[in-house]
Amino acid sequence: SKDTKSSINELYLGGCGIGCRRGTQHLKEVLELLSNDLKTLDLRYNDLEGKDLVDLEPALSFASNLKILHLEGNYSKCEGAAAIGKVLSATKSNLKELYLGDNQIGSVGAKSLAAGLRNNTTLDKLYLEGNSIG
Repeated sequence: SKDTKSSINELYLGGCGIGCRRGTQHLKEVLELLSNDLKTLDLRYNDLEGKDLVDLEPALSFASNLKILHLEGNYSKCEGAAAIGKVLSATKSNLKELYLGDNQIGSVGAKSLAAGLRNNTTLDKLYLEGNSIG
């Protein structure tokens, strides 16, 4: 139920295969429940593709207390980078650290991230290693 009070501040789901098991919709529902309290979300190595991040973008954009987001080692590519760019530009976004290493975002995806960063004043750390953006 959406009336349930959450007190989970950190959620570590690295390596759970959420993308390949089509668990994105369930994850979205969990994120909506935790949106007021969640500060750290670890989704690295989950086989998440761009379309998965597009589906998760509204919930991530609304998570106003989310400070640290790990997405390393997924397959977000350009489409996922554009979704994360929207998260970064969301008025509720308070992300301080974003880990996007090894996501195959390329130069087009990097431009989408840059667009999202134009008005973002909260991000302190952005990790993009292994993305062939240059």
